Amino acid sequence: RRLQAAVGVHQDRADLRSRPGRDGGHEDEREEGGSNSCDRSARSWHTWIVTSAAHTEILARERDLAQRCAAGERAAQESVFALLRIPIHRTLHRILGPSRHAMDLTQDAFLEVFRSIGSFRGESRLASWAEIVAARVAYRHLSSRPPRPTHLSLVPEPVDPGPGPDRASDAREAIRRLYAILDRLEPKYRVTYALHVIDGRPLREVARTTETTYVAAKNRAARARRMVNERARRDPQVLHLPRLEPP
Repeated sequence: RRLQAAVGVHQDRADLRSRPGRDGGHEDEREEGGSNSCDRSARSWHTWIVTSAAHTEILARERDLAQRCAAGERAAQESVFALLRIPIHRTLHRILGPSRHAMDLTQDAFLEVFRSIGSFRGESRLASWAEIVAARVAYRHLSSRPPRPTHLSLVPEPVDPGPGPDRASDAREAIRRLYAILDRLEPKYRVTYALHVIDGRPLREVARTTETTYVAAKNRAARARRMVNERARRDPQVLHLPRLEPP
């Protein structure tokens, strides 16, 4: 209706273009700005309608794929695995970092996906739903083991060696040290920090993935960032990682 109203206003203004103005001129010049505004409004609504329709179609296709997978169709199961392999791996890798448990947890996540895919209602993308499952698997894993003490030796202020293998090696070592710090955090803070700070996901997406509220995700991210930064101050190599400091 709003699109029709915008188009209708544009038509009415077009009919008034030939009316003489009080100063002897024509109102078409005065209406030019309003006409352009209506054109932009109509185009924006048209783009939104097309995008919304495409998104709805994708959700319907993925819901159908999930239903066929739940029914045991082999081709559908293979398609689900191919579609979700990267999102699940990425979510687990961001939360756990370099971990010898990554392969086992990936298998656990897919077992959980195939076990519960019949409950997928198509209200979001299938990958988003699978990332929630992966985060849940990672959370259970982190909760089942006691926090490990972190022993970080102090290192001198890093000197920029320029591009090359040494710099890549330093980056890998800094990431290893960062995840050693994360090992000391409670799972709810670690998961939120990994998804928001390391992976760069918006807080609302983090809240959906961790199945909590936006306010809770925001508070967890802020507290986790403070705890990580406090420990990272003793290790400049970690402190200089991108995204470690708040924007």
